[in-house]
Amino acid sequence: MLTVAEKHFGFQPGDKIESLCTDAYDFIEKSQEKGAFDLIIMDINYTEDDLKISPPWKFLETEFLQKIVDLANDNALIALNILYYSNDAKKRVFDNIKAI
Repeated sequence: MLTVAEKHFGFQPGDKIESLCTDAYDFIEKSQEKGAFDLIIMDINYTEDDLKISPPWKFLETEFLQKIVDLANDNALIALNILYYSNDAKKRVFDNIKAI
């Protein structure tokens, strides 16, 4: 993704912009950088195990979402790209977000 961003969208990391290329789940689970980020974008695709939700549920559980919030500073923006294909999935997603 970083190569695409640099080649096609002019993205250039610098002193004020850091981008990470790592396993998102592992990074969030292991991170100790509380309040360190101004912007967090989660754009993760579905797995073959469950084609009814994207990203996979492990990224949408309350505990994981709370860890994302903990990484954000007080004025940060958190953007989540979520696709759901049933009302049950929609309700579960919104309930989990509201629980934080």
